[in-house]
Amino acid sequence: MGEVYRARDSKLNRDVAIKVLSGAYPTDPERLSRFHREAQLLASLNHRYIAQIYGFEDFQSVGQPAVSALVLELVEGQSLAERIAQGAVPLEESLPIARQVATALAAAHERGIIHRDLKPANIMLTPTGTAKVLDFGIAKALAVHPGPDVRGGPGAAWTGDGRIVFSRTWLSGLSIVSEDGGQPTVLTTPDPAQQEIGHWWPSMLPDGHILFTVVTAGTGLNDARIALLDPEDGTYRVLFPGARASWMASGHLVFYRTGRYQVVPFDLSTMQVAGESYPVLEDAQELDPSGDWPQPVAAAPGGALAYLAGPYVPPSRLTWIDPAGARTTLAFAERPFVSVKLSPDGRRAAAASLEGGRLLIRLFDLDRGTEQVPPVAGMNWNPVWLADGRLSFTSMRKGDFDVYVKDLDRGSSETAVLTGPAIPIRSRGPVTVDWCSRALNPMARIP
Repeated sequence: MGEVYRARDSKLNRDVAIKVLSGAYPTDPERLSRFHREAQLLASLNHRYIAQIYGFEDFQSVGQPAVSALVLELVEGQSLAERIAQGAVPLEESLPIARQVATALAAAHERGIIHRDLKPANIMLTPTGTAKVLDFGIAKALAVHPGPDVRGGPGAAWTGDGRIVFSRTWLSGLSIVSEDGGQPTVLTTPDPAQQEIGHWWPSMLPDGHILFTVVTAGTGLNDARIALLDPEDGTYRVLFPGARASWMASGHLVFYRTGRYQVVPFDLSTMQVAGESYPVLEDAQELDPSGDWPQPVAAAPGGALAYLAGPYVPPSRLTWIDPAGARTTLAFAERPFVSVKLSPDGRRAAAASLEGGRLLIRLFDLDRGTEQVPPVAGMNWNPVWLADGRLSFTSMRKGDFDVYVKDLDRGSSETAVLTGPAIPIRSRGPVTVDWCSRALNPMARIP
């Protein structure tokens, strides 16, 4: 829709790029409107990996039609398309480019702006190796509409016809909305009769069907199932146990089950599993059982898998550190701990660990050197000792992130003190996983 020229800004003494509408476009109201929108969108973005706008000019010569022009940052170098034409881009060169482009798009998305024409020709590579995203000429600002929409739900996917399928919240089903914005349409609702608590991580199949994860009460993703959704009528059926499935061009689905990744042949003509599953990516990072941590595995269009290696929570040992900084490692086994808390008398410790795709609580008697897993149902984490020696913890046994209190000394059953939907408090790294309810009261008030 435009022609770009190299020019000289005589006032500020610098080289710039000038983009003007070409052909008959200057008299086309729709094209003019899009051109003005590009100027406004670019002006709202200020990022090192996005080509900047310096100004917007309207001018008209005698006897000539009016001309609108953008004054833009002149990006020296070559386009990514030109670089690709020279031969395969090695990994050590392509990864920094991908990271910079993703950073630029994330900044745009945070402002409700999508590019909609991202391609190698619209990515410039400077002589210093910096990537610059160009040409937001057909980008669209997503309108904000009143309605249900969205409190950090897990996952979204673009359909082939310009719509977005997404999880509305952690404890809801899937919805679909136009990529231009508007009122979402509810596609699925979790079935309480089947103990379903949420529908997560939609992923597209080539024919338009959607894979997603049915999360149930109990032990988090260990109890999850992969389902297949027809977006036209909202019907779905469960395929097999697992979580976060994605289609691979090789004719397989890659998915996560009980602490490891697997692939299984899948027939698109029958929409059925076509063989036995088998493990892959033995060294890939786990999924968080509650679905909150970053997702470490992605299927590329060509059939390859990109993933983060190593355990998300590395094994560690319980260790005393005295006031002088001296360390004494305790004799307990090494485990992937995500948190540890001392009892008020300092004689016991409670820790949550990620084992076999499940978060569970372990108790340690520091005097005797013994440990045990207390008899509590479901998936449990975030132990906190109360002043009287009882233990509180978060549990997913009913599907919600509820808080329970248990008297360990008397062996009594645990008591629910906070129930219902919760707000996740995310932490960076494998230190703690804490949750709080909207109705959370100070600990002193817990009965």
